[in-house]
Amino acid sequence: MRQVTVTTPDGKGADIAKIAFAVGIRDVSLHTVRVLKADKPEAIRDHLEIETATHLAKAFVEELTSKPFFNSTEYGVTVRQPRSIFSSREIRSLAKPFIEPTSDLFQELWQFCQITFGFVGRI
Repeated sequence: MRQVTVTTPDGKGADIAKIAFAVGIRDVSLHTVRVLKADKPEAIRDHLEIETATHLAKAFVEELTSKPFFNSTEYGVTVRQPRSIFSSREIRSLAKPFIEPTSDLFQELWQFCQITFGFVGRI
């Protein structure tokens, strides 16, 4: 299971939720946040939170980042892996073995940039 958080320009959250629904995600939380930065004026942004199966999180992130409007300056995506799951959904629908989101792979490569046979074998 993965927790995906997406921060978008104000008013774009509903469009991002439609992408999530199109890949099979059933629930998206959407709320407006105030973003404060030391060197920029206050901004209003949409903030989406998704808790879903790993394979759906992977499909969503890949679909979102392949869209022509997506850029990392205006959109922020965070993917986290929770340590425990309490859900009404069947565990088989939440967890499938050997699915690794691209963002997790990049994280692993960044932290452990010395490529070894063992590391390649895990991937």
